[in-house]
Amino acid sequence: GIEEACTVDPSKSSMEMDRSKLSALKLIDELVLDLCLDNSKEITTDGRKPTKEAVRVLINAEYLLNDPTRKFLRTGNMWKRSNRSGRLVRYRFFLFTDVLIYAKKVPNTVTYKI
Repeated sequence: GIEEACTVDPSKSSMEMDRSKLSALKLIDELVLDLCLDNSKEITTDGRKPTKEAVRVLINAEYLLNDPTRKFLRTGNMWKRSNRSGRLVRYRFFLFTDVLIYAKKVPNTVTYKI
C-alpha cells in the first residue's frame, strides 16, 4: 500500500527508495482517478451547481469558475502547525478536479479566505 511505499528504510538503496516513491505516487494517482470517475456521474447530473456553491464561500475565488471543465469534488478541514508560533491553525480544503485550494475561515462569517 501507500504506507509501505512511503516508509523510509535505511537498508534500501536510493534507487529502491525512488522506485518506492514512484509506486506510492502511482497508487495516489489511481486513487484520485477512481475518485473522479466515481463522482463524475453525480457531478454531471448536477451540472456546475456544486462548483458554484463551493466557490460562493471562497472570497475572491470567482476565477475558479473560468474553466468549464473544472468540477468540485470534496471539501474538508485540516490542521497545520504554524512555523512562527507553533500553534495549530485550521484550514478548509476544497478539492476540484484539477486544483486543491486551502483557505482560512473568516471569523464570524461562513466564508473562507484563500
